[in-house]
Amino acid sequence: MTELASHRPQRRIGTSRRSLTGRVAVGGSQAVDFESSLERDWLEQLDFDPRVVELQVQPFSLEHEVEGRQRRYTPDVLAVWQHGSARETVVYEVKFRDDLRDHWVDYRPRFVAATRYCRERGWRFKIMTERRIRTPMLSAVKFLRPYRRIEDHAVLRERLMAGLRAMGPTTVAQLLEATCDSKQERLQALPSLWKLVANFDVEVDFGKPLSMRTQVRSAT
Repeated sequence: MTELASHRPQRRIGTSRRSLTGRVAVGGSQAVDFESSLERDWLEQLDFDPRVVELQVQPFSLEHEVEGRQRRYTPDVLAVWQHGSARETVVYEVKFRDDLRDHWVDYRPRFVAATRYCRERGWRFKIMTERRIRTPMLSAVKFLRPYRRIEDHAVLRERLMAGLRAMGPTTVAQLLEATCDSKQERLQALPSLWKLVANFDVEVDFGKPLSMRTQVRSAT
């Protein structure tokens, strides 16, 4: 589970007529504000990824100069990634491509300042658009996130994992057919299987839509 870092966002997010704003649950039961549906989607993906060990929304503000005047810029998200024994800090700005194109002249100075700020600290600064966020992975995340919260059925979990270890890579439908005696049992076991996928105990290809034909394999 991603840890939501304890800090106060650098600015308050209010309602907007131009974009969807609201709150999204990350780090278990905690909730953070988002400024657009795209930012919400990216926060959900970061929270879902087990390599992300810390999240901050509006992590800091920095001053930069534009035509002799001081401006303030606050990035959207900071994430700390765990890569083996090493950690990497990445600061993200989330923008729709049309917005970037239409306002690039205004945005560029703040992005240059953020890139410099991050480089000085050994971090990375990245701009995320819908092309990189709204992928089959996002569809899988939105489908699987609720299964993380369902009740854990130890008997079903062990039966599914034992069957998967015995069968090797197979499909969702074939695994349920092999481990359940009836249609009713398969219906009862399916949520437990998706929970195993959501918790990365069972591996799938997140680059493809999830279905009963999805290939599954044990992560251990």
